Amino acid sequence: MNEYDVIPQRITPLLSLSGHTFEEGIEADLALRLATVNYAAKYAKAHNRPENNIEVVDEARKLLPGHTVLLFQPRLEVELAGWRLRGDVDLVRLERTAEGTLRVERTAILVSATESDRAYLLASSAFLLDPRRLTVAVSRAKRKMILVASRNIFSMFSPDEETFTNSLLWKNLLLKTCSTLLWEGERDGKQVAVWGGQSEPQ
Repeated sequence: MNEYDVIPQRITPLLSLSGHTFEEGIEADLALRLATVNYAAKYAKAHNRPENNIEVVDEARKLLPGHTVLLFQPRLEVELAGWRLRGDVDLVRLERTAEGTLRVERTAILVSATESDRAYLLASSAFLLDPRRLTVAVSRAKRKMILVASRNIFSMFSPDEETFTNSLLWKNLLLKTCSTLLWEGERDGKQVAVWGGQSEPQ
Protein backbone atom coordinates (compact mmCIF):
# COMPACT_ATOMS: atom_id res chain seq x y z
CA MET A 1 0.00 0.00 0.00
CA ASN A 2 2.96 2.32 0.51
CA GLU A 3 3.33 2.87 -3.23
CA TYR A 4 -0.16 4.39 -3.19
CA ASP A 5 0.81 6.75 -0.33
CA VAL A 6 -1.46 4.80 1.99
CA ILE A 7 -0.20 3.70 5.39
CA PRO A 8 -1.53 0.19 6.09
CA GLN A 9 -2.89 -0.68 9.49
CA ARG A 10 -2.90 -4.37 10.30
CA ILE A 11 -6.10 -5.49 12.00
CA THR A 12 -6.41 -9.07 13.15
CA PRO A 13 -9.74 -10.53 11.94
CA LEU A 14 -12.25 -10.90 14.75
CA LEU A 15 -13.76 -14.35 15.10
CA SER A 16 -15.58 -15.45 18.23
CA LEU A 17 -14.95 -18.84 19.80
CA SER A 18 -18.43 -19.99 18.81
CA GLY A 19 -17.88 -18.71 15.27
CA HIS A 20 -14.52 -20.45 15.05
CA THR A 21 -16.01 -23.72 16.32
CA PHE A 22 -18.86 -23.45 13.83
CA GLU A 23 -16.43 -22.77 10.97
CA GLU A 24 -14.26 -25.75 11.88
CA GLY A 25 -17.33 -27.98 12.12
CA ILE A 26 -18.46 -26.99 8.61
CA GLU A 27 -14.98 -27.61 7.22
CA ALA A 28 -14.74 -31.03 8.91
CA ASP A 29 -18.17 -32.04 7.63
CA LEU A 30 -17.35 -31.04 4.04
CA ALA A 31 -13.99 -32.80 4.22
CA LEU A 32 -15.83 -36.08 4.79
CA ARG A 33 -17.53 -35.74 1.41
CA LEU A 34 -15.08 -33.95 -0.86
CA ALA A 35 -11.37 -33.38 -1.35
CA THR A 36 -10.26 -30.20 0.43
CA VAL A 37 -7.26 -27.90 0.81
CA ASN A 38 -7.12 -25.63 3.87
CA TYR A 39 -4.70 -22.78 3.20
CA ALA A 40 -5.08 -21.17 6.63
CA ALA A 41 -4.08 -24.45 8.29
CA LYS A 42 -1.31 -25.02 5.73
CA TYR A 43 0.32 -21.75 6.75
CA ALA A 44 -0.51 -22.18 10.45
CA LYS A 45 -2.96 -19.26 10.27
CA ALA A 46 -0.04 -16.83 9.80
CA HIS A 47 -1.17 -13.25 9.27
CA ASN A 48 1.61 -12.43 6.80
CA ARG A 49 1.30 -15.55 4.67
CA PRO A 50 1.66 -15.13 0.87
CA GLU A 51 -1.18 -15.05 -1.63
CA ASN A 52 -2.28 -18.40 -3.06
CA ASN A 53 -3.16 -17.40 -6.63
CA ILE A 54 -0.67 -19.79 -8.23
CA GLU A 55 -1.66 -22.66 -5.93
CA VAL A 56 -5.36 -22.18 -6.75
CA VAL A 57 -4.59 -22.23 -10.48
CA ASP A 58 -2.48 -25.39 -9.99
CA GLU A 59 -5.40 -27.07 -8.18
CA ALA A 60 -7.66 -26.22 -11.11
CA ARG A 61 -5.18 -27.56 -13.65
CA LYS A 62 -4.62 -30.90 -11.94
CA LEU A 63 -8.31 -31.50 -11.21
CA LEU A 64 -9.41 -34.64 -13.02
CA PRO A 65 -12.69 -34.89 -14.99
CA GLY A 66 -15.65 -35.65 -12.74
CA HIS A 67 -13.85 -34.45 -9.60
CA THR A 68 -14.37 -31.58 -7.16
CA VAL A 69 -12.09 -29.89 -4.64
CA LEU A 70 -12.95 -27.34 -1.96
CA LEU A 71 -10.38 -24.67 -1.12
CA PHE A 72 -10.75 -23.20 2.37
CA GLN A 73 -9.50 -19.65 2.97
CA PRO A 74 -7.14 -19.16 0.03
CA ARG A 75 -5.51 -15.72 0.06
CA LEU A 76 -6.01 -14.15 -3.36
CA GLU A 77 -4.60 -11.01 -4.90
CA VAL A 78 -6.24 -9.13 -7.75
CA GLU A 79 -5.78 -5.81 -9.49
CA LEU A 80 -8.80 -3.54 -9.64
CA ALA A 81 -8.75 -0.03 -11.09
CA GLY A 82 -4.99 0.22 -10.59
CA TRP A 83 -5.10 -1.08 -7.01
CA ARG A 84 -3.72 -4.43 -5.90
CA LEU A 85 -6.21 -5.96 -3.47
CA ARG A 86 -5.48 -8.97 -1.30
CA GLY A 87 -7.85 -10.88 0.92
CA ASP A 88 -8.89 -14.29 2.20
CA VAL A 89 -11.83 -16.06 0.57
CA ASP A 90 -13.84 -18.32 2.89
CA LEU A 91 -14.49 -21.03 0.32
CA VAL A 92 -13.73 -21.71 -3.33
CA ARG A 93 -15.25 -24.75 -5.04
CA LEU A 94 -13.51 -26.08 -8.14
CA GLU A 95 -15.45 -28.67 -10.14
CA ARG A 96 -14.53 -30.28 -13.43
CA THR A 97 -17.28 -31.97 -15.42
CA ALA A 98 -16.99 -35.48 -16.88
CA GLU A 99 -16.27 -33.78 -20.22
CA GLY A 100 -13.29 -31.96 -18.70
CA THR A 101 -14.82 -28.47 -18.47
CA LEU A 102 -14.16 -26.40 -15.36
CA ARG A 103 -17.63 -25.52 -14.12
CA VAL A 104 -18.33 -21.93 -13.10
CA GLU A 105 -22.12 -22.02 -12.88
CA ARG A 106 -23.84 -23.35 -9.79
CA THR A 107 -27.44 -24.40 -9.13
CA ALA A 108 -27.49 -21.94 -6.22
CA ILE A 109 -25.16 -19.09 -5.28
CA LEU A 110 -24.80 -17.66 -1.75
CA VAL A 111 -23.76 -13.98 -1.61
CA SER A 112 -22.68 -12.26 1.60
CA ALA A 113 -23.12 -8.49 2.02
CA THR A 114 -23.33 -8.17 5.80
CA GLU A 115 -21.42 -4.92 6.38
CA SER A 116 -23.70 -2.68 8.48
CA ASP A 117 -21.57 0.38 9.22
CA ARG A 118 -23.08 3.17 7.10
CA ALA A 119 -19.92 5.27 7.07
CA TYR A 120 -17.86 2.29 5.87
CA LEU A 121 -20.47 1.42 3.25
CA LEU A 122 -20.33 4.92 1.81
CA ALA A 123 -16.53 5.09 1.95
CA SER A 124 -16.15 1.70 0.23
CA SER A 125 -19.19 1.94 -2.05
CA ALA A 126 -17.12 1.97 -5.26
CA PHE A 127 -16.14 -1.63 -4.50
CA LEU A 128 -18.93 -2.97 -2.29
CA LEU A 129 -21.75 -1.67 -4.51
CA ASP A 130 -20.01 -2.29 -7.82
CA PRO A 131 -22.85 -3.58 -10.07
CA ARG A 132 -20.44 -6.08 -11.64
CA ARG A 133 -20.28 -7.99 -8.33
CA LEU A 134 -24.05 -8.43 -8.33
CA THR A 135 -24.12 -9.23 -12.04
CA VAL A 136 -21.56 -12.02 -11.61
CA ALA A 137 -23.49 -13.51 -8.68
CA VAL A 138 -26.80 -13.48 -10.53
CA SER A 139 -25.38 -14.80 -13.80
CA ARG A 140 -23.58 -17.73 -12.14
CA ALA A 141 -26.72 -19.05 -10.44
CA LYS A 142 -28.76 -21.47 -12.54
CA ARG A 143 -31.84 -21.50 -10.33
CA LYS A 144 -31.37 -19.47 -7.18
CA MET A 145 -29.24 -16.76 -5.59
CA ILE A 146 -29.34 -16.44 -1.80
CA LEU A 147 -28.29 -13.02 -0.52
CA VAL A 148 -27.40 -12.56 3.15
CA ALA A 149 -27.21 -8.80 3.71
CA SER A 150 -27.43 -6.05 6.29
CA ARG A 151 -30.57 -3.90 6.28
CA ASN A 152 -28.35 -0.87 5.74
CA ILE A 153 -27.41 -2.14 2.27
CA PHE A 154 -31.01 -1.55 1.21
CA SER A 155 -31.56 1.76 3.02
CA MET A 156 -28.34 3.69 2.46
CA PHE A 157 -28.45 7.01 0.63
CA SER A 158 -25.68 9.00 -1.00
CA PRO A 159 -25.69 12.36 -2.82
CA ASP A 160 -23.06 10.91 -5.15
CA GLU A 161 -24.84 10.02 -8.40
CA GLU A 162 -22.89 6.84 -9.15
CA THR A 163 -23.19 5.52 -5.59
CA PHE A 164 -26.92 6.34 -5.56
CA THR A 165 -27.46 4.53 -8.89
CA ASN A 166 -25.51 1.45 -7.76
CA SER A 167 -27.38 1.28 -4.46
CA LEU A 168 -30.69 1.24 -6.37
CA LEU A 169 -29.73 -2.11 -7.91
CA TRP A 170 -29.57 -3.63 -4.43
CA LYS A 171 -32.76 -1.88 -3.28
CA ASN A 172 -34.66 -3.17 -6.32
CA LEU A 173 -33.77 -6.74 -5.34
CA LEU A 174 -35.81 -6.26 -2.18
CA LEU A 175 -38.52 -3.96 -3.54
CA LYS A 176 -39.22 -5.65 -6.89
CA THR A 177 -37.63 -9.11 -7.07
CA CYS A 178 -37.85 -10.39 -3.48
CA SER A 179 -41.07 -8.74 -2.32
CA THR A 180 -42.63 -11.63 -0.39
CA LEU A 181 -41.87 -11.89 3.34
CA LEU A 182 -41.22 -15.59 4.02
CA TRP A 183 -40.11 -15.45 7.66
CA GLU A 184 -39.25 -12.91 10.32
CA GLY A 185 -37.77 -13.47 13.76
CA GLU A 186 -34.68 -13.31 15.92
CA ARG A 187 -31.35 -15.12 15.54
CA ASP A 188 -28.52 -14.65 18.07
CA GLY A 189 -30.07 -11.41 19.29
CA LYS A 190 -30.45 -9.93 15.79
CA GLN A 191 -33.69 -9.27 13.96
CA VAL A 192 -33.78 -11.28 10.74
CA ALA A 193 -36.20 -11.11 7.82
CA VAL A 194 -36.25 -13.59 4.92
CA TRP A 195 -37.64 -12.26 1.64
CA GLY A 196 -38.26 -14.22 -1.56
CA GLY A 197 -39.85 -14.07 -4.97
CA GLN A 198 -43.50 -14.77 -5.59
CA SER A 199 -44.11 -18.50 -5.84
CA GLU A 200 -45.29 -19.70 -9.23
CA PRO A 201 -48.76 -21.32 -9.23
CA GLN A 202 -48.66 -25.11 -9.29
